Amino acid sequence: MTPSSASWAPSASAGCATPPPSSRISTITRCPSLRVEMVSDEEAMEMARRLAREEGILGGISCGAAMAAALRLVREEQFKGKTLVVILPDLAERYLSTALFEE
Repeated sequence: MTPSSASWAPSASAGCATPPPSSRISTITRCPSLRVEMVSDEEAMEMARRLAREEGILGGISCGAAMAAALRLVREEQFKGKTLVVILPDLAERYLSTALFEE
């Protein structure tokens, strides 16, 4: 799925909404080496929980989305043997009373 064909909707991330296709995402996707990975809210939240449970990293939904996308990429042949750097962009303190930590 490409950003232009995706259905754009607000994200579950607090204070963050997925931009519409007419925003800067449309501009940067013209770069041939750039790749945009779509991650569902459920997948992002599950990965954030997994980071906390398995790695002791208390990150938010954006962290879960970044890690989920990175784990998809490392399974692809073009990334075998390469080092991927994942920036975990937020902390989980604002999510403690949300669905992210209901379990």
